[in-house]
Amino acid sequence: MWSALEPRQRLVAALAVVATIAVLAGLVQAARQPSMATLYSGLDSAAAGEVMAAVEAMGVKTEARGAAVLVPVGDRDRVRLALAAEGLPRNGPAGYEILE
Repeated sequence: MWSALEPRQRLVAALAVVATIAVLAGLVQAARQPSMATLYSGLDSAAAGEVMAAVEAMGVKTEARGAAVLVPVGDRDRVRLALAAEGLPRNGPAGYEILE
């Protein structure tokens, strides 16, 4: 069958195989990445940097997307509690303290 193809058809077939392998490799790589959850959003850049530094010091992977700081889904609650114990973020969203 391969020998019956013209050189141009062989090239197209080879490129299709390479493209399929590349797409599959990309999908596998994307599936291996942990799902990320928003830890905090709406922080100014200084507060976001401070939060990211503290989270990375805990050994947890972080991502920044705009004004949001993301961590793996399974680590979000633990990290949020640890940061609250450290008083971070310093200028975070207002909570119940505004009622006092």
